[in-house]
Amino acid sequence: MIQDDKVGIGYGPGKLLFNGPGIKDMTGLRFGRLLVIGRSKSVKYPCGTSRATWNCLCDCGNKKIICGSSIRSGMTRSCGCLTKENTSNRNALLIGPLSPSWGKKRSAQHKAAISLAHKGKKESPEVLEKLSKIRKAWTGNKNPFFGKHHSEELKRRMRNRYISPETRIKISLARRGSLNPGWAGGILNKGYGSGFNTKLKEQIYFRDFGNCQICGEPINAGRRAIHHIDYDKNNNAHSNLILLCKSCHAQTNFSRPTWMIYFYADQNIARFNMAHSEMRQ
Repeated sequence: MIQDDKVGIGYGPGKLLFNGPGIKDMTGLRFGRLLVIGRSKSVKYPCGTSRATWNCLCDCGNKKIICGSSIRSGMTRSCGCLTKENTSNRNALLIGPLSPSWGKKRSAQHKAAISLAHKGKKESPEVLEKLSKIRKAWTGNKNPFFGKHHSEELKRRMRNRYISPETRIKISLARRGSLNPGWAGGILNKGYGSGFNTKLKEQIYFRDFGNCQICGEPINAGRRAIHHIDYDKNNNAHSNLILLCKSCHAQTNFSRPTWMIYFYADQNIARFNMAHSEMRQ
């Protein structure tokens, strides 16, 4: 379940007090999972401006020094544990065939990036044992490439790969319309209902505290997207709308049934309905 800890406005034993010129004393106030326990030194940026930082204690027990403006605006709600939990909860609902990446193959560049990220990383004995079994299952004649070799001509072409304009046009035509893996019957060309206006978008933005409900990251005005859970652009009910960043919103255009299962999970629907009822009161 995506967590929606209270953010943005500090609450606690006292009001925000000024501690020096332009500095607000936030000691003892709580922001999301963070409890401000004291002032830290100011940080000066290359542009010449400086920002006050504060020592914060997270509900998970970790301590972290955080910029005061980030705390008050709601951009930082925890030491980082909240984003990890949201990601873990989302991944728990998207395993096996329900995963958007199920059955897809990684590109050579993606594999290289993964290899670089794990370079020098030590694995546990359990993981090493699993990797050993996987390697044994792909050794010798069990490997699909066993006994095969690339020709010198193919190697040369792979090193100096060039896609001509004619080939690019052929690739484009081969993936256009209903031939595209992301084709959804042309519903993307349908317009939104008249009620899907700026006022409604602002309501959903503030209801979800300005944070993406998939990755948990704060969203500014230029990156926000209001997503229709059932993909019906005319269904503008608050319970059918959710705030996402543009990056996560692009992912929801693939494996649509999977995302509907995720958003309509009991714990998420309960949160949406509760926020919707609170807004109507």
